[in-house]
Amino acid sequence: MSDVMLPISADALHYRTLLFELSKPAIIPADKFNEIWPYIDSVYKALRGEVLQCNGTLRVQKYECRLRKSTKSSTAKVATEGKIIKRRHSSIRDKHLCHVQIKVSKPVDGTAVTIERLDSHMHTHDIEESFRIKKPSILQGYLKSEAIKNYSAAQIYHAVRGAGTHEGSERLGELGGSSLKRQDIVNLKRGMKSSDLRTLPHGQRFQDDVLQACSLLTEQGWLFEELQILDSKKEERWGLVFAHPTRLLILQRRGWFTQFDATHKLNRWGHNMFSFLVRNEHNVWIPTAHLVVERENGEIIAEGLRHLKQWCSGMSKF
Repeated sequence: MSDVMLPISADALHYRTLLFELSKPAIIPADKFNEIWPYIDSVYKALRGEVLQCNGTLRVQKYECRLRKSTKSSTAKVATEGKIIKRRHSSIRDKHLCHVQIKVSKPVDGTAVTIERLDSHMHTHDIEESFRIKKPSILQGYLKSEAIKNYSAAQIYHAVRGAGTHEGSERLGELGGSSLKRQDIVNLKRGMKSSDLRTLPHGQRFQDDVLQACSLLTEQGWLFEELQILDSKKEERWGLVFAHPTRLLILQRRGWFTQFDATHKLNRWGHNMFSFLVRNEHNVWIPTAHLVVERENGEIIAEGLRHLKQWCSGMSKF
């Protein structure tokens, strides 16, 4: 991946400081506001929903400083259906550390946006403290764009720091990433949905590759089935199971699989492929069927085995 410094808008830092201090109401063109808001949006948290005022000609959204923390933190979950759900170890932030509230008024006709305080309170902290709690979306967007290329957290962390150069670290700090850690990138990748990881940077779509693979399997006379399930954690799981009928005859004759193993990072999407092996009458290992999955997961593997059993008319022993 490229180690060039992260891009930044020419006057983004000026407007970011302006919207953080907000010593007086600021009036900014709508297109400029949309451009610079991602540099500071993590400082503020929306209060309730957007409302229409002035006979529907003005959209108003109120925000509070993230350190004000007016909402109640979640608590540990209790046992459900006999299962105890373990709460991850985390600390609850203190509330009311800052009392700043602001209002953003956007005319429906798309003219200048007005940003003003709701009271006389000033921030009790610097902007870096806000970025320590949550990174601005401009930085998160860049990290996600690198994550979909299947780079590791360590590679992304190295690149966004400018390959360890002083200039690269300074630029990362300007974008709100002074406190960025490699674990932050690991957590971000873990929280991304499967659909977020299915487009490559050069425009090749995941589904295009699936259709091409299915077309090739059809031409070669293979049986196949695309799998999509929700696991016990309500996460999407994808897989593609395929086998050739002549190989399935060996499985039917022998009656059971002897072993299976996975090949990691098989393709450009970083998928794993499980190969299911059977020993024939001559003690030779025969790869009978295959299952390509996004990540190793028992439930998607079980779903693939169910399809193999159906293809073998229930004669195999799993």
